[in-house]
Amino acid sequence: NGDYFRWKQLWPKIAQEFDLETGPVLSVDMTQIMADKKPLWDGMVEKYGLQNTAFSDAANWAFGNYVFGNEWDVMSDTIKIRKAGFDCCLNSEERFIKQLRDLREQKFIP
Repeated sequence: NGDYFRWKQLWPKIAQEFDLETGPVLSVDMTQIMADKKPLWDGMVEKYGLQNTAFSDAANWAFGNYVFGNEWDVMSDTIKIRKAGFDCCLNSEERFIKQLRDLREQKFIP
């Protein structure tokens, strides 16, 4: 998107979108914590009439570890791509909320 954000500042906005309260920041191994959640996912699919997506296809928890596990800010230079004509810039926080709303509309998440 070309802008910078911090997950710590984005989580409250995501929680608000789902009418949830935020808790303290936790460091977890997502592959470990999600290893036994297939029955929970299957129950949510049934309860909320979601798309029949296999739990193993719903998310890549190892990638989640990478994205959420950084202890440093990831910042990339976007000047070269902008000079090549890709000058559109979107607000990441707005895009995350829009994407979550789209996933709800598509019945992928409740």
